Amino acid sequence: MDGRGGAAISLRRRRRCVSRNSRHGAAVNSEARSADPGRNPSRARAWLGRIRRVKPLLLCNAAVFLFACWVFGFVADEVREQEHLQWEKHVMLALRTGEPPHPIGPHWLAEVARDVTGLGSVAVLSFFVLLVTAFLLFTRRRVAALILLAASFGGLAINHTLKSAFSRARPDESLRLIEIESWSFPSGHAMSSATIYL
Repeated sequence: MDGRGGAAISLRRRRRCVSRNSRHGAAVNSEARSADPGRNPSRARAWLGRIRRVKPLLLCNAAVFLFACWVFGFVADEVREQEHLQWEKHVMLALRTGEPPHPIGPHWLAEVARDVTGLGSVAVLSFFVLLVTAFLLFTRRRVAALILLAASFGGLAINHTLKSAFSRARPDESLRLIEIESWSFPSGHAMSSATIYL
């Protein structure tokens, strides 16, 4: 190959490299502009729209959270003072009849109440959590699975801590539908169900 042919090939190679580098630089600049809301007005407007949509939801969630904390604080104060126990016993006796007392209404109604309460039991909730966690891991949604496990174990730990702090005894044995040895407040079934199902 003579010198002219080699020079022509070398020139074509340099042109290809320059063209490739210019295209790469344009692509990088385009990505940088799209990633920076300040340089892309449409992108900035999209971010502002998202913030406006999320803000009312955050305010609503905060209001619900504060209201729930207030309700719990009010009930917890009543439990601590134990001024409600006599009223609570009157309500439970009003829903029972006979001697020894048994629930009013048909026999199947008490069975339904026990079955519904069972939806918040440790066995049912543990099965539900394991099933959903396995599904989330199978679909590679690891963050969602971690949040579910953290909420489940965190709620359980908080419930046990509050039960030990209040140490509220169960009603008289004659007024119980099922036998449970743990403290009664706050309700483990209610709190665990709210934590996991909601």
